[in-house]
This record gives sequence, structure tokens and C-alpha cells, in this order.
Amino acid sequence: MEIQKINKVSAINYFGGKYQWLEQLYNFFPEHTHFLDLFCGSMTVTLNKVSSDLDTANDLDGSVINFFKVLRKQPDNLLQQLHLTPVSRQEYKDCYPIYSEDPIEWARRFFVRCRMSFQGSGLKEHTGFNACVNTTEKGLSKNVSKYLSAVERLPEVIERLKKIQIENLDYKECIKKYDRKGTFIYVDPPYELRMRNYKKWYNLEFENDNDHIDLRDSLTGIKSMAMVSGYESDFYKDLYKDWEFIKLKPRRHSMKGTKLQEECIWINYSIIKTTLF
Repeated sequence: MEIQKINKVSAINYFGGKYQWLEQLYNFFPEHTHFLDLFCGSMTVTLNKVSSDLDTANDLDGSVINFFKVLRKQPDNLLQQLHLTPVSRQEYKDCYPIYSEDPIEWARRFFVRCRMSFQGSGLKEHTGFNACVNTTEKGLSKNVSKYLSAVERLPEVIERLKKIQIENLDYKECIKKYDRKGTFIYVDPPYELRMRNYKKWYNLEFENDNDHIDLRDSLTGIKSMAMVSGYESDFYKDLYKDWEFIKLKPRRHSMKGTKLQEECIWINYSIIKTTLF
């Protein structure tokens, strides 16, 4: 299959984000009228697809939802604060805890922890500042350049956000609320802990196999079309044995540099033709 390239935007670095997989994922998206991103995280999948009649991004993590709400409703205030924030180890440390009673400061801290950490892993206190020793980009330290570029591109994200409905629901409640014919649900849950090189970097985790089983049960018998992302494992292949299994083209593991990620999808619909969304 020929994979088309798209001009991608990204609001934040987020552990487990699908930025590098977008073109492959979109080639398996079915035609739909409503797109529901059930565990939206960085919202990269929703932000980069062609708009549907209705796009909904859902996440139970309050830091995620607050960031995107502030970015959409108070962009000037947030952008000003982000421009004034230095790329600094101390600043990174000072932004934990992430929560603040001031929504703008809460959003700023969240952005800093995501953008200044290694691979977007800054949701946890113990994860470190991504310092550059001798790499440069655009005449600046590479991490400074990447931070400033990310802030400069946020207006593109804001324009796309205007067309997206944001929910802050438990996934079971969200499925019940929006399940109907014509809806396509993209499901990117926290992956199995035993399949990760680095453990528990999300604020809200799937702690054991029962959590994954509950998700599968919630998706069984729905009217909507659904796609589930995950790593290839015997457990997941058995869990979704009645769904079509597709293995995506491997990429180098971003955390180790040598191991290939076995990124896979399971779908409950038939692929008649592939359309890039």
C-alpha cells in the first residue's frame, strides 16, 4: 500500500502518541460522519485528519482536557505565557505538580512538562528534563529550537480545534453516549504494561488485563465502526480474535533506537477501499 505524506501538526509531545503512525492509520480509516477519538491524549490523530461532519476528542485526564480548552478559548494569554517560559531544568522541575487552580497556569505547566521532557514523559515527577549537550538546530540548542517551534505552530492547532468537540468522560460512558451507525471510534488505550520498556507514564493507567478485557467488552456489539491500536501480543490477538488484525509497517523504537515496534490495529469493519483522512 502506498502511504501518502501529510503536513502534520502536533500540540504536545505525549508518551504513546501516534505522530509517526498517522499516514498508516489514516489509510485504514473507513468513511464516516462522526469521528470519536476515545483516548485522545495529545489529540494528534484528530488534529491531522480531514474534518468529519462531527469530530469528538475525549480523554479522562483533566490536564489534557484543560490544556486544549484553554488553547481554544484563551489562546493569546496562553501563548504569551509559553513564549515567556525559558527552556530550563529548574522551570521544568517547578512545573510539577502540573495542576494549578489557574487554568492558564495549569495549561502552561502541562505544555512545559510534555515539551521539555524526554519523549513527552513529563507527566510523572521522576521523569527527566531533556537537555541537549552538543546538538543544535536553527542556530540554537536543539531542545530550545524544538520548544520555540512548537509554540510557534500552536496557532495552526487552534484553527483545527475550533471544529472539534471536546469531552472529558470515562470511555464506557463516552461509547454509550455516541454509539450509532456512521460513527467511527478510534481507540488508543494505555498499552499493556508488560509490553512497554518504560512503565506507568500516564496519569491514568490500565493496571491489569481486566481493564483491557473491560474495554473489549464495551466495544463488543456496538453499532459504530471501531479501530483499536496496540502492540502485537498473544493476549491482544486472542482478545480481539473476532476482529480483523493488521500489522503496520515497523518503525525504530523511539526509546531504544534499535528495537522495532510491532504496532498493530484491530478493526471491526471490512476494508473496501482506503481513504486518507
